[in-house]
Amino acid sequence: MITWQYAELALVYPYEEDIFSAPSITWSGPGGEENRPGNSDLIQLINQVGADGWELIGVLQEQDISTDFPFGENGPGNTHSNPSTRLFYFKRPIRSEHE
Repeated sequence: MITWQYAELALVYPYEEDIFSAPSITWSGPGGEENRPGNSDLIQLINQVGADGWELIGVLQEQDISTDFPFGENGPGNTHSNPSTRLFYFKRPIRSEHE
């Protein structure tokens, strides 16, 4: 019998306006959680994920916006941006021990 394992790769960018800066990288999977520095090689990590049998099943971008006042500090549209997060969801098949 085949069951599925699921994992998440989170990329957290410091601020939406600074999208070209290195994100913090967190891999959460069956083995626990692994944090990597923002300057680690993301392409190498993605290649390793694929080599380990993981397939991408979903992507979500979260952008938190906070304001000090209902319409921003200086009127509508003037808000302070919080970190921007991109979440990548993966799954891979594993064989059940009860076959």
